[in-house]
Amino acid sequence: TNGEFQSVLKFNLSGATSLFHTSYGTGWTISGISIELTSNVGTAGTQPDNPLFNPVCGGNFVIQWLADDNWVEGSGRPNFPATDGVTYSSLSNLLAGGHEILCTNTYSPPGNNVHQTWSLPLQEGLLQDIADGRAVSLRLYAADDQINYLFNSHNFGNGNEPLIHITAAPLPKILSGHLANGFFHLVGIGAANTSYEVQASPDLATTNCQTLGTTTAADTGETQFDDIATTNQPHRY
Repeated sequence: TNGEFQSVLKFNLSGATSLFHTSYGTGWTISGISIELTSNVGTAGTQPDNPLFNPVCGGNFVIQWLADDNWVEGSGRPNFPATDGVTYSSLSNLLAGGHEILCTNTYSPPGNNVHQTWSLPLQEGLLQDIADGRAVSLRLYAADDQINYLFNSHNFGNGNEPLIHITAAPLPKILSGHLANGFFHLVGIGAANTSYEVQASPDLATTNCQTLGTTTAADTGETQFDDIATTNQPHRY
């Protein structure tokens, strides 16, 4: 009867980007992004303390990326709304900028204080925010008329506040190559314990590279590969 509640979240990623630059230099890429949400009222059928909210119920919800980070959190609470920050009626201003649906997820109430992690696709705008060390703004809203997902904000976190997880890996790089026992031996560096395809072409003018095989980086990130098919070839890229 009170209408729909929506959530907007903002994460400052300058520290993450700085850490990746320190660890990998400029040669790194994002390999995974997820958000972690938790509720101290997460049992199906439970009525939250605030009667504004319906009993907790499963259903579907959308996570959307917002290009506009120029919004502020208001000082209001559900019982005492305020208009000094982002509000439901000002969402149209946020959506006037770029925005893109990242995913639709199914929420099944897991119980109180049970953390749930939702993977996000590596969408271009989201990746660019991270690469530039900017903030990331996300909007969450109901995808059906069943769901009541009441998760903690940072103010009511107590260890249950929303978190964003970003995994980065160094870009693979060939360090050296030399003939060994009649084969061409490649040495490179990449992400630890990550599998890489090795491809080759006799002509840089074509994009039709042949996959020679795979190599898995060691715990140190070192990769090694023997190209056994180089016999009698004048050149190879």
